Amino acid sequence: MRIMKTITKQSVIVACSAFLLAGCSTTQHAKAWEYHTVTTENGDGSNQLNDLGKEGWVLVGFTFSPRSQTGLNDEYHYVLKRPEK
Repeated sequence: MRIMKTITKQSVIVACSAFLLAGCSTTQHAKAWEYHTVTTENGDGSNQLNDLGKEGWVLVGFTFSPRSQTGLNDEYHYVLKRPEK
């Protein structure tokens, strides 16, 4: 019984993976993207990010650069993308 459950789970995983890979290789998913970066101090970028979201930009990455030891403000870096026009 336990072996059947494992085989069933593995079969589902393989089937889903094949489905996703096949779907991602079609031309409808091959889009050109444009990227944009935003850098803010102390994480106060919500207004700017909201405005960019209204323009179709989607947040795809985020990094944080602590600068407290240097006396400078911390920096937050946001990476956004949208389909190329």
